[in-house]
Amino acid sequence: MFDVRIAAVRRRGANLPSGASRTEAVVDMLVSFYTGPLFRAAVQVWVQAASDEALRAQLVPLEARLARETHAIAVDLLGADESRPGVRETVQGLLDMARGLGLADLLTDDSETPATRRPAVGADPRREPGMNV
Repeated sequence: MFDVRIAAVRRRGANLPSGASRTEAVVDMLVSFYTGPLFRAAVQVWVQAASDEALRAQLVPLEARLARETHAIAVDLLGADESRPGVRETVQGLLDMARGLGLADLLTDDSETPATRRPAVGADPRREPGMNV
């Protein structure tokens, strides 16, 4: 599942627009990564791993690798300069918010409601120093 999830985000990232609409497209792609069917399947595995020590031992390193890969992809797609103070934390905050939205979406689907949390997830990265989008 790990390789499928990373391949999907890389494939979508390769087809994103450039220019003024890029940041919004990157944020939308990252939110989709955490709200799509592969994320939902991963959550089911997490739940099982919470009570299965052998599964947890296998899953934790894979999820850590997934987190590193996803962060690196987000940095690259956003053109973020992590040498600038606060940029790494801003990118990680974006990913954390997207993951939280994905968890919230497990019980309630707000994807069809434009006035919900979705627009707020990507509101600040465009204004952060070091974001070259």
